[in-house]
Amino acid sequence: MKLFHRIIRVFLTVWCAMLFFSVFCMTTLAVEEKTCFYVSASSGSDKNSGLSAEQPVRSLNCAMLAAVMSKTEKAVIVITDEYFLSQAQTELVHKMPFVFTTNDGKTDYGAKGAKLKFGKGLRFFLNGETTFENIAIEYSGTLNFVAQYNPITFGEGVTHTRPEGESGVYIVGGWQDPGKGKATDLDSHITVNSGNIAYVVGGSRNGTDLTFTGTHSITVNGGEIKTMYAGSLNKHKSQNIDLTVNGGRIQTLYVNGDDARVVNGTANIKLFGGSLSYAYIHNVIQDVTVSLFGTKVEEMKVDYTKSAYLSLQKQANRPKTLIYSGHAYTAEEISSFTGFTVLENQTVVYAKQGATGDGYSVNSPASFAEAMQIAAKIGGQVKIIGNMQLDTYTEPVHSEKITISGDTADAELWIHGEYTLSGDTCFEELTLAGKGTVNAENGILETKDSIRLSSGSDLLLLGSADLGGGTFSELRAAKNVRICGATLEKITGCDTETHVEVTSGSIGTLCTTDSSIQVFTLTMVGGNVDKVIFRNVTDRLVYRVFGGKVSEYAVEGENTQGKLSAEDTTFSTKMLGAAESLFTKSDEAVFFLRDGANGSGKSVYDASSSMKTAYDFLAETGGTIVVCGPYTMTSAANFRHEKPIVITSRYNGVDYTKREGAELIFGINFYCGGDTEFRDITLTANG
Repeated sequence: MKLFHRIIRVFLTVWCAMLFFSVFCMTTLAVEEKTCFYVSASSGSDKNSGLSAEQPVRSLNCAMLAAVMSKTEKAVIVITDEYFLSQAQTELVHKMPFVFTTNDGKTDYGAKGAKLKFGKGLRFFLNGETTFENIAIEYSGTLNFVAQYNPITFGEGVTHTRPEGESGVYIVGGWQDPGKGKATDLDSHITVNSGNIAYVVGGSRNGTDLTFTGTHSITVNGGEIKTMYAGSLNKHKSQNIDLTVNGGRIQTLYVNGDDARVVNGTANIKLFGGSLSYAYIHNVIQDVTVSLFGTKVEEMKVDYTKSAYLSLQKQANRPKTLIYSGHAYTAEEISSFTGFTVLENQTVVYAKQGATGDGYSVNSPASFAEAMQIAAKIGGQVKIIGNMQLDTYTEPVHSEKITISGDTADAELWIHGEYTLSGDTCFEELTLAGKGTVNAENGILETKDSIRLSSGSDLLLLGSADLGGGTFSELRAAKNVRICGATLEKITGCDTETHVEVTSGSIGTLCTTDSSIQVFTLTMVGGNVDKVIFRNVTDRLVYRVFGGKVSEYAVEGENTQGKLSAEDTTFSTKMLGAAESLFTKSDEAVFFLRDGANGSGKSVYDASSSMKTAYDFLAETGGTIVVCGPYTMTSAANFRHEKPIVITSRYNGVDYTKREGAELIFGINFYCGGDTEFRDITLTANG
């Protein structure tokens, strides 16, 4: 009996093909942007052309065949009444997109009862890009749409109806029950704009254990999804996940697939709207990037369900980043999302002279003071629109760095009085102007190389600074300073501790203090200094030379004996001119270390993130490893060294635990390969 049915189906397919070949030979069908093909189970005939509602075909197969033979750019298959599928349906192979609908743009057949109805426990297999829109789909049991790595879209106006208690709709982006011969390098594409979906599977499910190397791309703009497995299910491994949620509701998201599955590559998750109750980002080996800009999320965490996956993740040592807008989420909500190694606040608050808006958009800017109040509360950056004029101004206290930039290239910030920092503040992509003062005694002033100074401006700086751009007359009462591209006529230290590092840029005169100072350190990595004056340094004086150029040295007042260290062994105290007798050459070797750094390790601003490089540098001479920020051990350390090594977070009078939150985090075993001393450092176990 089964053989008989197969013979009948083959006969009908061939007969339809002959019929449509003859029809198209007799008539010229113009190639249109889209062509509608009509199907009526009650009044259609497979002898009809299907090109109008008055001449519908009877079967989906004939409608698809007509579409394929037409070579139209887009085939719209219009169901004009109730169409029942009693068995699994496999599309004909098609290069043009198929659209299944009950609305041709002229007539809404769905309003008259048209629908697509499936029997119990059926599957619909795609063989080309396919969209369902403005259509009612009825079924019982499980209805499984298997995309087979063809783009599948549930567009607007899709309803899924089933008897109470039945399983629901599955969307599988890849293969169902794949064997060894199936392609493993394809990308899947799923879009959901409407409908009620039980399960979305980004990749493949069941079948032989396979490792896939493509990307699962899923976009949700609407509809309801009970459970989304963005990866694959049941034995398979995925490579990359790309998920965007603009709307709709997802109850539970498992990025990797089921708990035992792994994502060998990256997960890029963009959450802009809708709601997501539970987001479990399991077993992603490489980068995780979550952009959180509007989706309501109750719970979200990055973790690993197997020790083997955790070990692979530690070896990869890639960031798990949460990028978010403070406009949409409170600090408490952000802190509740666990497992992320990097938090990046991309909140933007807009400011304009005399404005009274809420600051949330360029069309509703706030005043500068109000914009800074918002940024101080939720973090992020303030964008200045047009020309901003400030007299005396003190920032609100802020624990996170605030970046102030221009919304457009012509934006200007004029400082006429004293601008006082109350936390770390960065200026970038902005023109600074005026003859006022920027007081950074209660924060660090940072400038990027995109900063411009208006002609005739003369800004005085005070306190701590990290200057990557701009031209300034003087930095007074300097505390912690890096010059990495800026130009200054003069830098003068304070009366307690001053630490200056020059990596690029230029300084006219660098003087330790106006009066007397307890501690002064200078590190030259690059750049140029015309003259260094060592004046009245009472307790500790350190000069470290790795590069750059100092044209002249001078000594004034009473100074403590200084310590000179240089990477070039030929650099001696004789090269210090008038300061020769002030220094004694030291062979101490120091290496700076912190997470996320990519420098040489020579200084705090040129720190490295490689413990192995630190030990290679100190293996023969011994010395000091300065952990100048959080640093995580992710691979086993067992480095041999002949001389003692000190690992610390306090160096040259600077306590990096207090200043930068420095700590040494052990994510794996640490073996001492020689005499090792841990001094003034926080040690933390992670796992």
